[in-house]
Amino acid sequence: MRRRYLVCYDIRESRRLRETHRVVSAFGEFLQYSLYVCDLSGSERVRLMDLVRDVIDQRVDSVVVFDLGLAAPGTSARIVESLGPGLRLPEGGATVI
Repeated sequence: MRRRYLVCYDIRESRRLRETHRVVSAFGEFLQYSLYVCDLSGSERVRLMDLVRDVIDQRVDSVVVFDLGLAAPGTSARIVESLGPGLRLPEGGATVI
């Protein structure tokens, strides 16, 4: 069962920032600066966290992962509200390759 996660980060150094972006982008879709939506299985979530942990400096960098619930069509509209142009969240679930 896949779950939808909101991943955001604050990375203090440009090399680690680029590498964190590369890692998280492989697992989800970019929403806006340092903010991604990822539809992941349990093992994919563990893999994402392991890869990010290898990149960041945990003394100064932070990564926050919010569990938004099941990654099912139509669920995003109930849990995400935005102002302005809005966010286009995937409705069918992202595929990790």
